[in-house]
Amino acid sequence: MRALILCSGLVAVSASAQQAASPTAPEDAPVIELIIVTATRREESVADIPLAVSAYDAERIELARVTDIKQLMRLAPSFHVAGGQAESVGVTARIRGVGTNSDNPGLESSVGMYVDGVYRNRATVGFTELGAIERIEVLRGPQGTLFGRNSSAGVVSVITALPDPEGSGYADISVGSYGTNRLEAGISGGLGGDASARLDAVFFERDGFLEDVNYDRRFNDRDRKFIRGQMVFEPSDTVRLRVIGDYTDRDEICCAAVGFVAGPAAESINQIARLQTGDPNVVGAIYDPYSRMATVSESSGYYQAVEESGVSLEVDAELPFARLVSVTSRRDWETVRQMDIDFTAMGLGQRPIGEYTMGFETLTQEIRLNGQSGRLDWLVGAFYADEHLPYRDALDFGAGYSYFANGAATQAAAGIGGAFDLFAASIPMLEAGAAGIAQGAAGLAAGLQNFAPFLPPGFAAPTLSAVLPTYQDFPFDPWPSYERIAGGAQLHGHGARDSFDQESRSWALFTHNTLELQNDFELTLGLRYTVENKSMTADLQSNDEVCLPFSQQFLGHLQSTQAYLQQVGAYTQGLQAYVAQLDAFGKQLGQAVAALPPQLAPGAAQLIQAVEQIKGGAGQLLPGLPQVVAGGQAILTNPAVQQGIGAIAALGCSPFSDPTKNGRYSTTLDENEVSGTLRLSRPVGDHLLYGGYSRGYKAGGFNMDRSGLLSPILTALEAGVATAPSVHQWVFRPETVAAFELGGKFSLDNGQAVLDISVFQEEFQDYQLTAFRGFAFEALNVPEVTSKGIEVEARGVLTDVIELFGGATYADVRFGSGPEHGYRAGRQLTHAPKLTGVAGITMRFPLGPLAGTFHIDARYTGEHTTGADLDIEKQQDPYTVVNARLILTSRDGTNPWTVDLWADNLTDEEYAVTIFDAPLQQAAYNAFIGDPRMYGLSVRYDF
Repeated sequence: MRALILCSGLVAVSASAQQAASPTAPEDAPVIELIIVTATRREESVADIPLAVSAYDAERIELARVTDIKQLMRLAPSFHVAGGQAESVGVTARIRGVGTNSDNPGLESSVGMYVDGVYRNRATVGFTELGAIERIEVLRGPQGTLFGRNSSAGVVSVITALPDPEGSGYADISVGSYGTNRLEAGISGGLGGDASARLDAVFFERDGFLEDVNYDRRFNDRDRKFIRGQMVFEPSDTVRLRVIGDYTDRDEICCAAVGFVAGPAAESINQIARLQTGDPNVVGAIYDPYSRMATVSESSGYYQAVEESGVSLEVDAELPFARLVSVTSRRDWETVRQMDIDFTAMGLGQRPIGEYTMGFETLTQEIRLNGQSGRLDWLVGAFYADEHLPYRDALDFGAGYSYFANGAATQAAAGIGGAFDLFAASIPMLEAGAAGIAQGAAGLAAGLQNFAPFLPPGFAAPTLSAVLPTYQDFPFDPWPSYERIAGGAQLHGHGARDSFDQESRSWALFTHNTLELQNDFELTLGLRYTVENKSMTADLQSNDEVCLPFSQQFLGHLQSTQAYLQQVGAYTQGLQAYVAQLDAFGKQLGQAVAALPPQLAPGAAQLIQAVEQIKGGAGQLLPGLPQVVAGGQAILTNPAVQQGIGAIAALGCSPFSDPTKNGRYSTTLDENEVSGTLRLSRPVGDHLLYGGYSRGYKAGGFNMDRSGLLSPILTALEAGVATAPSVHQWVFRPETVAAFELGGKFSLDNGQAVLDISVFQEEFQDYQLTAFRGFAFEALNVPEVTSKGIEVEARGVLTDVIELFGGATYADVRFGSGPEHGYRAGRQLTHAPKLTGVAGITMRFPLGPLAGTFHIDARYTGEHTTGADLDIEKQQDPYTVVNARLILTSRDGTNPWTVDLWADNLTDEEYAVTIFDAPLQQAAYNAFIGDPRMYGLSVRYDF
């Protein structure tokens, strides 16, 4: 229905747009050259496609110095990339504020990454050097029809430069700040006959911009090697074969974080670091983020190595009835990492170098047929993907973990012990009262025996069977240490080794058709049916020696405390019943005493008095018993006490090494989904108006993380009942989106300027989210997320020497408002600023015998939160990053040399990319911060 409303609005405004034709411009006036794109899997001008798509050609990419996907943000306002714990695993791409964190390999990207029509498995896999590029297309909104699953937020499609049969080449050498050395070169030419080839390579080194405050080393450097070769063979005018092979090698000391907000343990961290190293000058943690100083354990560090290779074959053939395109690819990607997990010098733990590995082995095949039948432009196709994901995680306790954990436990135990000390102060009085009642009951029974011959047969005093349990004091204050509680077991040197293997097979059938209607309207209808089959096996092994014996002691005491309160309740009920029986007995005794001989009267009176004394003692004791139970329960349910108990338990049985989760797991997941699009468009003069509906889909999967399983120990603490880990706790559901869009593409001043506007609303169901909570990552489905807003992009030539571009995106991206969303209800998503904008100007001018080009661009990012749990401490203020370059070349174009002065982040803007909870700490935060100002000189030679 909403799609029909949008289309009706399109019809209503088309007439007024017809009147927007510009006056005729001079014949020699400069114009914007429109880019031919393949966003609809057909070659069309970007101005003729009824989609929100931006295209950037080689010249704009080169002017903005876009050498990887991250730098595409300089041109595309709706596109955002944020890094995480490593660029090889933690990159998140977003469009219109929507994306999926890639720290967990089980979650696939919401933004599909394609290079020359070949799908890249995750955003982080596409995070490499680009080499020579023909164009980049950014498709905004769900693209499920033509690009399939995992494009629910949009698609970034990179098209590399083709071989030049006439022969050409280039070499570009750059040097700059932070030891930058970059060489990019390429050569292309014909091979004789109908074949041509191209070879491009990039070698990039740069020192890190974070300095270790304690040791002579730097982090977050660059060391990349990239090579791509391709060959094109055209045996006829109707057939073209293109073979592409590429190889990437990255070997980098990355990625460190800085201290952002100090927590209450800051001084303890310094003390532990100094104790570990024996150096009184060592800094455990520093909280001055933009001094660009980091703290890391001497024996640990940060490292990421990536090796990637791939080959693809594209067959493009004109058949008598249609055009056939086939793209076949095989890709292999692997990363090896090292990571100091706590970002301090105290050595809590690390992922040892060489033991953390992750990879993708992927085979894809796509076939498309596209033809014209009268007024119908039709396309049908099929897609198949086979992906193997091996993942090995490793994490060890460091030498400082015991000091830190026991120090934190000491404080927590003191608070818990203090609460129980107040509780225990009232216990002796109760025990004395209960003992007095028990003694009185025993004396009553013994005394009654003296009167047995004179009483009716069977006459006896009631029996007090209830016994007040003995209270055991909280035995962990003062804290003895985890090792002592665990009988001498050690934390240091132990950890977990977890292996995951996922197989994914997906196939799809799709069609995308455009029908010409009357009055120049066009109707686009697309459908895709996708089948996804995943299987996952896991082998979790932890040699943690402390968790189990510690938890048995600690949990056992808490359970005994709970049992004590229950027994006190049972004693209360038993005592109440005894008093009731004693009351009835007293009345019976009074009647029996009246029949006794007079000489027994004094003794009988003492019996009656004993009954009243017992009743009186019970009357004094009974009101205090429920208060004891209530007081004990109040302590156990007190948030501060629960927090302390939880912290002690989590430090002793860390989620990343909890051995109760050891074992082998396996499961499968089968899905089938329909996605599609319905659009109506109409050209109006040189303009295009469009509106429509799209449905997208992102596959479900598995949270490949030990901490994603429930712990029997922690669930017993939280709920009183231990819940066993189950493979089903890893499963998350698919994500779907329904999107509505209304837009226009306007050519102004006879092509001297172009303006694109789109209004959108996207409604996500079961949005896939991951969040780091200090101890572990959680992966979940959020019931509802909505993204709505407006995008404006413009580009124009003022004269033949001045060109402008600009764009802005207003996106209100929020979690659903229902109570099922918890604390996230109605709040803005992470990394989703309401307003982002880009702008730039290019000016060309003569400079004596030289020709100069000055280019400057800027990106504004509005206020936003950088943490998925939306903590206020993770809020980033608005910031603007400016980049500039001055290019000098020969005025007449005969000299093949070009000299380029450039600066990235010209104003040295300081901002945080991601702020996150400091691991294992409370109220402390670390951050991955943006790159500082960098500048340099490039010399290029073309031939």
